[in-house]
Amino acid sequence: MYTNSIRQNEKYAEKYWYTEEIRLMMYAFGDNQFPLHSSAYLIEDIVKEQLHHILCKAVEVCDLRGTKAIQLEELIFLMRKNRVKIHRLLRYLRVKDMRNVNEDSVNVDGGSVPLEGLKQKNTEYQTENEPAFAWRESGKPLWKTTPSSPDRDLNLDLLVLGSRAQHD
Repeated sequence: MYTNSIRQNEKYAEKYWYTEEIRLMMYAFGDNQFPLHSSAYLIEDIVKEQLHHILCKAVEVCDLRGTKAIQLEELIFLMRKNRVKIHRLLRYLRVKDMRNVNEDSVNVDGGSVPLEGLKQKNTEYQTENEPAFAWRESGKPLWKTTPSSPDRDLNLDLLVLGSRAQHD
């Protein structure tokens, strides 16, 4: 019986690589201190499936654009209808760039001095020639927000159920 469980764990160990990290994340998000391995396996399967799906879609977009490699533009194009995902991706890239800047500096007398010439600026994410990404250089937000105004609110055909007098 015990050897069967060892064989199953070995079988899962070949297929699942991030089980412990996922279990730690599950605990950090409020799960049991020792979440089930099967739950972590399920989450890893779902994440792998989603990554496979988005990468296949990105390859299709690359074929349409005639490029040979997946770039940031393809991922943003795929997420164009979901602003939350785009902002999450861009925030991740900003944090990653900041971390790279911090790794490229040396502490001298308690201060941080950047190392020059060791790492060139990453041009992979620059899209000056792409008109679809002109909003980056403009400094404007990705979508336009308008403050609420009484005139606009009066034009809405919504029932206001605020007072008892309106119901009589």
